[in-house]
Amino acid sequence: MKPFWVFITNATKQLNVQIFLALLVLVLCFLGSRIRTATLLALAAWPLADIFSNSLKRLIPFERPCVALPDVHLRIHKLTTFGTASSHAANMAAITCVFWYFLGWRGGLAWLFVALLSGLSRIYVGVHFPSQVLLGYLCGSLCGFIVARTWATYASRRSQRQAAQIESDSRPVSPQQAAP
Repeated sequence: MKPFWVFITNATKQLNVQIFLALLVLVLCFLGSRIRTATLLALAAWPLADIFSNSLKRLIPFERPCVALPDVHLRIHKLTTFGTASSHAANMAAITCVFWYFLGWRGGLAWLFVALLSGLSRIYVGVHFPSQVLLGYLCGSLCGFIVARTWATYASRRSQRQAAQIESDSRPVSPQQAAP
């Protein structure tokens, strides 16, 4: 079971996984406008979640279990940064939240599963306490929701402006308005 959790925690560092994810993004962009929107917004949300969780590590430093507890068996290389909020968990939660927002539970369920695996793997390998993973999920969900909601509000207002413009363009022109 150990290789599975180590693979999950380090997956995005492997070239074959990076290629798979790039192809997945390309495929998702061609599956319809809602899926494309969710995909592109998820690509915007995860870096924000990463910045947010890493900022918390600098602002509120909490040690990782592999540093704080001498009995923790570290299953990957030792990390020297603080572990306040798991960036892995935050990134996956941001993606999950965006997909769930735009596609409902069917669109978000697979991402939720990946987010759970990612968080559990960080606990298993000894680099995060469960509370740090939960904080990461919270940070990422917040970032994902903000990105999704901001886009939805923008798109709604743009749609309303376009509808108002079409309505004003389709009104009959009176002879006084038409004369120079």
